[in-house]
Amino acid sequence: MPGDSGIPMDPYLEGDLGCANCEHRTTLTTTRRSAQQREQRACYLKAIDTRPDFAVAWSNLGCVFNAQGEIWLAIHHFEKAVALDPNFLDAYINLGNVLKEARIFDRSSGISLPLKRVALSG
Repeated sequence: MPGDSGIPMDPYLEGDLGCANCEHRTTLTTTRRSAQQREQRACYLKAIDTRPDFAVAWSNLGCVFNAQGEIWLAIHHFEKAVALDPNFLDAYINLGNVLKEARIFDRSSGISLPLKRVALSG
């Protein structure tokens, strides 16, 4: 049985282990995850309110919206992050991933990552 080894199980994984009360555990896991996402959302909104030019907060809020299935809100926040910081590679990756998952290929043509030369040391 999972958890019998004495190693505590991650509460976010417990719902998927085929336990006898799996439905209850899945509901509990979803509730915990939703509460955590609401808390994260509030923190990132406060950060953006304090510093509207904080690209990392915009991108992280996009991740929260993506996890909640709010694809268009996620896309908006990732696009805002790359507009604020054109060198923010993680925001481009997040945007590209959400566009790919949503099969929105026409919107990705406007994304261009600035290319830079990197000196290689020998």
